[in-house]
Parts: sequence; structure tokens; C-alpha cells
Amino acid sequence: MPASVAHAPVARLAAARGLPDPETTPMPEPSPALATALTPEAEPPSETAPTSEAEPPSKAAPTSEAEPPSEAAPRSEAAPTSGAALASEAASTSETAPTPEAASTSEVASTSETASTSETASTRETASTSEAARPPVPPPSELAGGERGSGEPGGEAERIGMIRWERDADGIVVLTLDDPEQPANTTNAAFRRSLGAVVARLERERASLTGVVVTSAKPTFATGADLRELAELADPRAAFELATAGRVLLRRLETLGRPVAAALGGAALGGGLEIALACHHRVALDAPGTQLGLPEATLGLMPSGGGVVRVVRLLGVLNALVNVLLQGQRYSAARARALGLVDGLVATRDELVPAAKAWIRANPAPAARWDVPGYQIPGGGPASPALATALASLPAGLRRQAAGAAQVAGPAILAAAVEGAQLDVDTAGVVESRYFAELVTSQASKNLVQAFFVDMGRVVAEGAASADGPGGRARFEAPKAFVDRLLGVYLAEAAAMVGEGVPAPSVEQAGVQAGFRSSPLRLCDELTLATVRATATATATVGAVGGVAATVAEAEAEAEAEAVAEAPAGEGAVATGQDHGALAVLDRMAGEFGRSGRAAGAGFYEYADGRRAGLWKGLREHFGKDADGDGGGDGAANPVGNPIANPVGNPAANPVGNPVGKPAGIAFEELKERLLFVVALRAVDCFDEGVVGSVSAVNVASLTGAGFPAWTGGALRYVNGYPGGLAGFVARAGALATRHGARFTPPASLVERAERDEPYA
Repeated sequence: MPASVAHAPVARLAAARGLPDPETTPMPEPSPALATALTPEAEPPSETAPTSEAEPPSKAAPTSEAEPPSEAAPRSEAAPTSGAALASEAASTSETAPTPEAASTSEVASTSETASTSETASTRETASTSEAARPPVPPPSELAGGERGSGEPGGEAERIGMIRWERDADGIVVLTLDDPEQPANTTNAAFRRSLGAVVARLERERASLTGVVVTSAKPTFATGADLRELAELADPRAAFELATAGRVLLRRLETLGRPVAAALGGAALGGGLEIALACHHRVALDAPGTQLGLPEATLGLMPSGGGVVRVVRLLGVLNALVNVLLQGQRYSAARARALGLVDGLVATRDELVPAAKAWIRANPAPAARWDVPGYQIPGGGPASPALATALASLPAGLRRQAAGAAQVAGPAILAAAVEGAQLDVDTAGVVESRYFAELVTSQASKNLVQAFFVDMGRVVAEGAASADGPGGRARFEAPKAFVDRLLGVYLAEAAAMVGEGVPAPSVEQAGVQAGFRSSPLRLCDELTLATVRATATATATVGAVGGVAATVAEAEAEAEAEAVAEAPAGEGAVATGQDHGALAVLDRMAGEFGRSGRAAGAGFYEYADGRRAGLWKGLREHFGKDADGDGGGDGAANPVGNPIANPVGNPAANPVGNPVGKPAGIAFEELKERLLFVVALRAVDCFDEGVVGSVSAVNVASLTGAGFPAWTGGALRYVNGYPGGLAGFVARAGALATRHGARFTPPASLVERAERDEPYA
């Protein structure tokens, strides 16, 4: 097994953020906030009491109902795929993003576990989960805000925070999640407080209990963490403690020593599925509204409540990574059962709890399969030869995915799964929490949450998007004029690079590594070079007249007429400094060489039977000269980067934004920056001209329509977040203008904003 995949050291992440290494350092006593979350002395408030404002953000693995329309969008109802397929296929694109109505980060939760827990389950998480380490919890009658019934079999249900407790005559306790403050249950601070009190009571009353059913009073089961809480996390230590608090509570439920069954009457996504995975048996309602999965990766995040640990042990390392974790797929109840995420299906909601109780009566002495001595992960561990070979292909598969949120989170998920598979359950949970802490506090992750939750929510409120997309997600269609302008300058810049003699593979890699949805020369071929030329010309023309009155369609028509008139290559197109060699390249490709794109069977790429067969070798002959004069090309030393070396992708440390690895050299970095800057500057122009009406709409439209890199959070957020802020962006744009032409000159409005230190908001 390559060391980069199977043995990425746990200490690396710990050292980077000052977190202790569980392999060499005993975990310290939990902070007061963590101790309170684990065993609250002040129990959850009643349904009318306010939630604790001091509680740190939610533990649950984020995957919100604000899921990005990422190019690696989760494939609901798609059949599970193989590791080879992931290594060879790009993820499909999506134009919808989940609506942020419930502010939940997780629309899909990790796969569920079929075996039950035992009283001799493996040791609990080192961060203060033992009975001796927990402070005493007052009896239920003393819980602050608790609403109690008779407490006898058949008595009234009582509420403990957001969880209703009802015990039947057989000693089976039904726990019903029902947050009175939100339309959907989320694994937020109120949930953690409630679960802490409930688990403590279950442990006290265990001797008299037969089992536990966990269900929901809402149409959904639970939809993950509260994005508003996660967005506030800045300190990795606080994020680690937050994840630990939730994960330990679920582990205590799992090792209660009584059968625990989940009755899933709707969506169980992200943290919601993690709750179900901590149960020994899962029965789901076989209805259209039921979805299960762990979609955290689609927001640049990962599970934090033990989802990675359990789904790996339930399905096997490769199956879990490919079909659940890396792409954030969501499955119907029937598909989830076929995959192994749920154990049983019922046809009506009324059958859910009775089916769960029947399983409990038939299985009085459960033990989670991974807590049974001698248990082996399906398919073997990472050291097994067959799995080692398959895992070695996954980093390349991640790089081949369409760039987006999943690519930001993928390396961390991969590392946590592979490392955790070589450890016991509790230590693997610590590893999962560490990677989550690093990921959730990274700038790339925060940008994604901002774009697909905050900005999308604003766009919906502005009426520019609807909330009636599939699965309740928001649907937003970017204005065509805006998309045309951004794509026009992106493709024109790539063509200009070819004309400068930059090797075509380096141009393609610059687009891929910068994070654009599609590499530029490939996209040129798909659109046809004539269309690209017309769009590039139209874009420049519209920019020159400075208004939306000159539409892109009109400019395209003028450009086509110009081409028919057989004007010399690149001549007469635009007299605004926009024609920087791109039009000459496009004209030569289509006119001189007869290579007009994929539809014609020849473009920047060669084609065989309609399939790409590699870049056209004539590009080097007709346009080739080394752009930097060193005879070695650009970026060839490391064209794709090593995702394991940089598992979370920190754009702050890498200002041009390479989410998957370190670049090979300065020349290659500049290629990426040119693509990013030319598109961002055109987005500024569009905002100034009113083509798109708000900053939020510009950000969302640039991501969903023009394929701007998802890790940036949108074109204007990229400008805001550039090192040095707006002033830094303006300075760098000026340097690029000096080196490459006036198209990089920042507009006066941007210069004025930089002088006022007024970011786009």
C-alpha cells in the first residue's frame, strides 16, 4: 500500500494545528464546554426555553440543505459505482442547490449499521467518555425545563429538551426527535443537550429497559448540523471538541447494552444518518420523501459524528468511499437497503415504530458488529493487497472528478477512512474528529457554506431563485448574458495562452487545478470554436460599450458577419485591448486547419468515433514555443498535485487557489491566476453594469452558470478573499496588466472600493 494513501500520519494534522496526537499523547481532560456537552449538569430547556447561547456549534457532519449545485453533485438514485469508475469518470453537473430553509448542513447521513451493541463494547472515546470522568447528572425530575408525564408504562410522553420520551409496558423507550423551533430536526446545540440528558437517563435505567427506538415527529428524520453554527467555527480545537461531544454521545447510545433501533420516516441525511448508524437496526419508510446519505462532501465538509468510522466498518473501505462518502450520494430507501445502509422497509409510516419494536423483542442482546471480537471489515483492511491496489487509484480519481466541493473535502475523507480502518473504533473516531476540525475551519469550506447557504438563501429571498427544486433544493438559473461574458473571457484567455506558445496540456491543467468546472480547451471544442470566437468577440464588444443595451446576441451576430467577410485573423474584432491573440488562434484553428470543434471531429483535441483521443499534436507545431523560455514547458513536474499532501486545501496559504496540491512553479501559478483574474474582473464589470443584481447573485451565478471554482465561494468572494483583500487583488491585477495586457486592468469602481477597504457584501 503506498504510504501516501494507507499511512498518512495522524500526527501531521495534529502538529499543524497544535492538536495532541492520540498515538503518543493521552487526551487531556475536556474543557468545561466539552464536559457540559457530554454530561450536562443543567439539562435541556423545555420546548419554550431558549437554547444555550454558549454552546459551541453543532457536532454533526455538515451537509446542508444548502447543498451546492456542484459539478460533483450527489447522484440520487444512481446505482452504486466501483472504485475504477470513480477513477475514470467525472461527476455530473447540477444546477440546483438545497434551500437553506432549515440551515442544516447535512442532507445525507452516513450508512447505517445492522448489528447491535453489547455491554462489553470497545472502550469509549478518550476525550472523557468513561463513567468515572463524567460528572453526576441529576435525576430526570430535576432537569431544567423537562416536562414529565407519569413515568409509568402507558403514562404520558414527557419531553426532554427537543426529544420526547415514552416508555411502553414492555420496557421499550421510544425517543421522538421533535425540535419545536425548526421545521426539520438538526443536530444543533439544543439536540446535543437533549441527547446528553436522554443518554444519561438511559444509562441509569438500563437494567429495567428492554430497548430503545429512535424516530421523528416530523416528515423528515433529521437533516444534519446547523450551518449557522458551523459557519462560526474558526478555532480547530473548538471544532474538534464540538465533533467529539456529539460523537461520544452517539457512541454511548451504541454501547448502551440494549438493542437500539432507528425508525426512519423521512430524510436521514448527514448527522441524521449518523444517528441512525449508531443504532443497531434501521427500518425506513419506502416512500418518495425518504432519502439517506452523507452529503457533507458536497459542501466541502465531512461527517463528524462517527459516520466515516461506521460506514467504513459497515460496507468496507472502498464501497463506503466510492458509494457514500466521497461524492455525497443520496439514496431512496430501497436503494439504501440494497447498498446495506438500512435493514428493513415498511410501506406506511404507521408501521415504522411497531417494526422497530418487533426487532428489539427478537434481539434482546445486541452488539455492534465492529464491537464483536474478531470482526473484520468487509473487503479487508488497507494493508490487504487487493484493497491496497484499489485504494491507490482513488487519489487520481479525486483529481479526475469535476472540480468542486467534493474535491475540497475528498482528500480529508479519504485519509480519515483509510487511517481509521487501521485503528480501533474509538481511536478512529478521534482521527475523524481531527480531520473534520481542520476541514470545517478551512477557508475553502467556509466559502462553500457562504455560497450555497448564505448567498443562495439571499438569492431566493430576492426572488432570483426558487425553492422548488428537486428534494426541496433551491433552483437558480444564471442569466445568459452573465454566463456568456464570463465564459467568453475564460475561453479567450486559454486560447491566448496557446497563441503565446504555452503547451496545451499546461493550459488545460491550469483550468483544472484552479478548480474550474471544465478545462478550457475541452470546453472550446464542446461549444465549437466558431461559437467561442463569437462569444469572445461579443463579450469584448459589450464590455467596450459599457452597457447592457448591446446584448451578447447582437454582438455575436456582428462577429459572425465579420468572420464571413474574411477579415484577417484577429483583425477588426475589437479595438479595446481585448483582442490579445485569442481570436487569431481561433481563426487559424477553424479556417486554416479546419478544426472547428468536437462536432466536426477535430478541434483542440483529436477525436476517434466521437471520443476525445488526446490533444491535437499540431498545436505544438503551429503554436508551440516554451512560454517561459526554459525549454521544459510549464508545470510538468507536478501537473496534478498530491491531494494527500494537502488534505483540506487551504486557499489562504495558496493565493491562486489550488485545492488539490502544490503547484510545480511560478509560471504555472500565473497561468491559473490569469484564468481566475480575467473571469473575476469580468464579473465585477457585470455587477457594475447591473447584468446581475446583487453580490450574492453574482457569486451564485458564477459558480452554477459559469463554472467558477467552487472553493472560492464565487467570483466576488474570490476578490474579497484574495491575500491582502481588495487592495491585494487590485495590486496583483495591475501587475498582470503590465505583463499581459489591459484586459487585467482593474475597473475604477474596484480601485475605489479597495481605497475605502469596502469588500463586496
